Amino acid sequence: MATRRVPVVKEPIQKTPVASEDFEILKQFLMQPATEGEPATNAKAIVTKMMEHHVYPDMSGQEAAVMSMVADAMEDYAFVIDVYRALRKARVAPSPMTLELTADACGHIGDWPTAKDVIAQMHEAVDIMHPSIEVYENAIRACHHAQKWQQAKQLLDEIQTYGLEASADIHLQVIETCITSKELTATSRLLGDFLRDFSMLEQEEVQDVLEGLLHMAITHEVHDQALFFRDQLATRGVVIPRETYEELIHLSARRGKWHSARVLLAQCTQARSLPIAAPSHQFTRDVEKLLEDMPRHDFDIPLAIYNAALRAFGATNQVEKAAKLLNDMKQRSITPDAVSYAAVMCSCGRDVQKSQEFYDEFLHQGLTPTTDIYHAYLLSPSKAKAWQTVLDRFQAILSSVSPELKQQINLDTRVLSCVAVAHGQLENNEEMLLVFTSMKVNGMLPNLYVYAEAMNAYIRNGQWRHALMLFDHMWQEDLDKERLARFPLTWDAAITAAIAGDDKERLELLYNQIVSRRGEVRPHIAAKLIDHMKAIPTDKIWSAFRQLPYLHEVQMVPSKRSWQVVNAVLMRCVGERNADLAEKVIQDAETVLHMHSFNSMTYSLMLDLYAKQKYHDKVILWCERMEEANAKLTVFTYRALLQHLCGLHEQKVSDDIASFAEAIADLTSMGELAAYKDAADLGRKILDAMDRQGFGLDVASLEHYVNLSQTEGSLASVFDRLETAASPLPITADFLHAVFLAVTEYVPSLHPRLRRFLMRCVEEQPQEIVLESIGAYCSSSSPSESLELFQLLVNHNYELEDEHFVVFLASCAVSDGQSGSESSAELSVEHLREMCQIVEERDLLLGAASVTFLMQSMLTLLRSNKQYSTDVVDIIKRLLSSALEGSSRDELRAFLTQIMSDPRDLARIDDILRLV
Repeated sequence: MATRRVPVVKEPIQKTPVASEDFEILKQFLMQPATEGEPATNAKAIVTKMMEHHVYPDMSGQEAAVMSMVADAMEDYAFVIDVYRALRKARVAPSPMTLELTADACGHIGDWPTAKDVIAQMHEAVDIMHPSIEVYENAIRACHHAQKWQQAKQLLDEIQTYGLEASADIHLQVIETCITSKELTATSRLLGDFLRDFSMLEQEEVQDVLEGLLHMAITHEVHDQALFFRDQLATRGVVIPRETYEELIHLSARRGKWHSARVLLAQCTQARSLPIAAPSHQFTRDVEKLLEDMPRHDFDIPLAIYNAALRAFGATNQVEKAAKLLNDMKQRSITPDAVSYAAVMCSCGRDVQKSQEFYDEFLHQGLTPTTDIYHAYLLSPSKAKAWQTVLDRFQAILSSVSPELKQQINLDTRVLSCVAVAHGQLENNEEMLLVFTSMKVNGMLPNLYVYAEAMNAYIRNGQWRHALMLFDHMWQEDLDKERLARFPLTWDAAITAAIAGDDKERLELLYNQIVSRRGEVRPHIAAKLIDHMKAIPTDKIWSAFRQLPYLHEVQMVPSKRSWQVVNAVLMRCVGERNADLAEKVIQDAETVLHMHSFNSMTYSLMLDLYAKQKYHDKVILWCERMEEANAKLTVFTYRALLQHLCGLHEQKVSDDIASFAEAIADLTSMGELAAYKDAADLGRKILDAMDRQGFGLDVASLEHYVNLSQTEGSLASVFDRLETAASPLPITADFLHAVFLAVTEYVPSLHPRLRRFLMRCVEEQPQEIVLESIGAYCSSSSPSESLELFQLLVNHNYELEDEHFVVFLASCAVSDGQSGSESSAELSVEHLREMCQIVEERDLLLGAASVTFLMQSMLTLLRSNKQYSTDVVDIIKRLLSSALEGSSRDELRAFLTQIMSDPRDLARIDDILRLV
């Protein structure tokens, strides 16, 4: 019997006051404080012991205050905060002294969260402590250290609500925090508050404050705030020194504010007019003009400015200007450094050889290499898509650097991103994923190109689920969600992965995410998505995708229209025979998406749609629209035209055929099409037009022509095209049926050419096409013709599958004893006998499907009691004898049990097999 376990309740640890002798030591230490030495060590040990064993809610307030005072006397600010946290954890109400000392410690080391808690405790202890300006000011100092400008500004406002006044230094510290945080609006407002609250300041004092803030902004490289304080000084009539202007010009140039630097130079030199800014895409004009103007006004150009200019040229791939500037630097005795050469190499763009020359020059100069240099060295071949060169250069770098630098390179996100993308583009899947995994393990954040390549590598490895998991992971990472939504390569990879895994639910989820997040997908991938989302109604897809303009733009050329999504939706409309929706799509494309013309596929799809629905007037209309647009005719266009011609031929509407011929003649600019003998002649002329355009053999078009052909000449032309076409023939089962039926029904004399064509199919086509070819031939041919084909295949040593035997047996044997004349039955017996003879002579092996078919046929014949039944059964016995040779009785009975449901049939077959 199980016993219930009784839980053990632990007694709470009883904490007691600190020993009196220890407390005396602390009081003596406070009388003679020290920051180091044995007294400080002993005092800290006692306080640490008190924090662990002698802190509890009811402890003496004096003991708690002494702990904070000792830590403060040691000037160990972190220890002061540790003491405060220990007291708070033990729910000891802190004294005003503890709060003030803790706030002071927070101000020294920038512990903003603790300072915030101190203020909260100060307000709770309102009975024993009023709001303290010292606590507030120290909290603001903590915010200043921690760069928490919003909290600092909030505390400064809060001080005033309690009628307290912060010192000018505290005001300026809050302003400094906003400067270093690049918050111009807050800086402007706080400066106004400061000047209002300290209106008693003399003009010289205000100038000193503004100049101090100006130089602070320059020191912290905060361009906008520096100009703000310059303007504040200028509005007060203060003359800005040339040195300050020079610092501002240098700051503007370093921050890439080239036009601002030119304006400052013009203001400093009191030019007659200020320079006009160059267009944003030509901003390097300002770079060149500044570098020309500075020496003319006796302003030195330091290395940092040259490097900033080189970076500007590097960002715009202006290698000629970068190279010229590099030479100018040398002529002015300015020695380029690693930053200079890295920028120049970036300017090379796709010029791989030029980047190699600058890299060699850098090595020749004996300069200290940096990861910036190596990144720039890999960047040019990466831009040029010379992926193998990227990997070769990377290997060369690793083999030539010290272990320390090698470790830095292997931890540089930019370098490894170039390497990872190169492996991905070369489809080095394992290497790519190894680099990617290394980046993630080492805490690096790969760029989106690397993520996309990793997803594609997983897809190529057959790990499509991993690719989708990575896509989900990206949305959970600390990535810019807006940029992630606008980055098409990851969306494309996710869709490709879902298609590869045939994950319909995931495709629908991706579709919903694209619509809700306005995710950017490249048009050709969106077209694939449309094709695979069968469960979502076509009108709903169009309604959603119509509102995403980027789906209808050519990448990198937004002004150019892309028809791929429109065509993908139209293709579904064609499959659904939905003419109304197709017309709406066309109307929306013209009015909403401003597609004033379409491509050939759009016109071909509309022709195909109306040809399938036999809307003659609409076909004529779209022929005219295609002619007006001067769109290029494609194989799909001709295919749709031939399909419509077949429909008109079936309907026997000669007037419509005549108007259609005129429309085709106008569309193709071939007047001879209007002069035709019959529909087959017009179809042949259309095929000839396709040949002249170099389209080659299109089986779908040829199938339509076969359906038009009822004469030996027209069908012979079909074989002419088939026999001269390049291998392998792109045939389909539907085409084969059409050809076989046409030959059998209209021109039986072409059977020899038909068999030769079929033999070619057998040699070239995949197994499923071969089986369908033989089945189509046998079903449309006489038993004797089927037997001839069987003999031909055997003579050519073609390895017949069991399914092939079933087809031939079905064609030759009499499997239905209730139908057929006696003469035809006798003929079938002869055919079956000949087939049996071929099987025996060539020692062909019949499989399970053939044996099953023979047994079912034999049962049917035995039930019929026809006079020829005995002959057929004898032949079948001979075939079964060959097929079942070597099988035991038990194996045969097991096989028969599987295929026979009626016990009587089983017994009859079993009796016959005993004699076999």
